Amino acid sequence: MIRHLMPRSVGGQLLALLLLALLVTQGLGLMLLTYERNRAVRAALGLEAASRAANVALLLEAAPPGMHAAILGAADSPLVQFSLGAVPAATHDSGEGRQLVAETRNILGDGREIRADIHRLVLPPPELVADIPEAMRPMHRAMMAGRNDPLELVLSVRLSGGGWLNVRTLFHRPGLQWSPQALLPLLLMLAAVALVAWVTARRIVRPMRALARGAERLGRGLDTAPLALTGPTEVQEATRAFNRMQDRLTRFVAERTRMLAALSHDLRSPLTAMRLRVELLAEDEDSTRLRALVEEMQAMVEQTLDFARAAAQGEAVQAVDLVALLRDLVADAGA
Repeated sequence: MIRHLMPRSVGGQLLALLLLALLVTQGLGLMLLTYERNRAVRAALGLEAASRAANVALLLEAAPPGMHAAILGAADSPLVQFSLGAVPAATHDSGEGRQLVAETRNILGDGREIRADIHRLVLPPPELVADIPEAMRPMHRAMMAGRNDPLELVLSVRLSGGGWLNVRTLFHRPGLQWSPQALLPLLLMLAAVALVAWVTARRIVRPMRALARGAERLGRGLDTAPLALTGPTEVQEATRAFNRMQDRLTRFVAERTRMLAALSHDLRSPLTAMRLRVELLAEDEDSTRLRALVEEMQAMVEQTLDFARAAAQGEAVQAVDLVALLRDLVADAGA
């Protein structure tokens, strides 16, 4: 499937592969950035909760028991809830809670028992409000479907007088934020990669096309100039090998042509002598047949020499109208 979608040209494939690599790296970078941002947000909110929990624990230990309820009420907020209990609300330490435990102990300045648990809180889907207009219900469902389940932090601090200070807080993962300012660098990078790929493809494809045209000219005739060595090193090596092949073919054909011309020239003398001897024979059937054979051999030798002279002269190839040529041949044959 991917092979059918890829462009057929070298430049198109190079551009497609570079853009695909850029999109993959940008996607992985975006995922890593989102993950690190979520961790940073969780760490900031968790450390803020840990700092408040440590300060509240110090206040509770310094205040008389009658003021504990007032201190907890003053410390409560819509996002962070404080309570006292005989047992810790955090039953165990999670991996992400160890930093909060260390930060809380650092503020308290002792090695008391502290537990921190961060876990995902799965909430049931909210019910649609009865008085929502029918036209807004699809939009409301879409908003609810795209919401993120919150993370719950449970922090339990052992008090010096006995009992536990339990802290609960919720925070949501920040969603992806797309804006023209965020998309502009990606578009600029895509444009830069496309420009680089286009320039690189032209640098590679141009000498390859010249090599293809040189091979086409070589197929039509050997009298062609060597190709210029341009482009990357690999393309230059291919062009250099093509020039060497062309030079060897030219020398091979030239040597064979000279050898054939020499043989044909050497055959003219014995053929002339044979023709003179045939002329001295009496006129009969055998002498007539022998004379025809000698004349045929003489014609073959002359044609071979004519071919050698034409190859040596190196006449330029000319375009011929094949239809007009055949029409003239038919007309000459009919005449």
